[in-house]
Amino acid sequence: MMNKALISLFLFFVLVSAISPAYATGGFDVSSVPTYIDEQLGVGEFVGGLLASLVLLCIIMLPLMYLTKGKAYSVYIVFGLLTLAPLVGLGWLPVWLYIIIILLIALGFGKQLAGFFGGLGR
Repeated sequence: MMNKALISLFLFFVLVSAISPAYATGGFDVSSVPTYIDEQLGVGEFVGGLLASLVLLCIIMLPLMYLTKGKAYSVYIVFGLLTLAPLVGLGWLPVWLYIIIILLIALGFGKQLAGFFGGLGR
């Protein structure tokens, strides 16, 4: 229980420590956070965007999963997609990756619907 909160705080502090040198130099542009992470960690800008997106997703999803005790899967999907959509708009997450995530979710639901209508469901 306490480990989930500590992990989310740790990820938040990693993100803040990657951004703080860029903020100290003057202006701060939110859409260039992947570039700042790339400069600090030495990874590519694509990986920096993925790391920033995953940290923000974990900060939002871990408390939600803790509150629902791991049983509200549709809520996780909705909140996950609503969290990732603005990140696509900021440029942190590529559009094609967001589309692949949506297609994978649709495939999962399609398999359940096909099983239900095909006579395998109850």
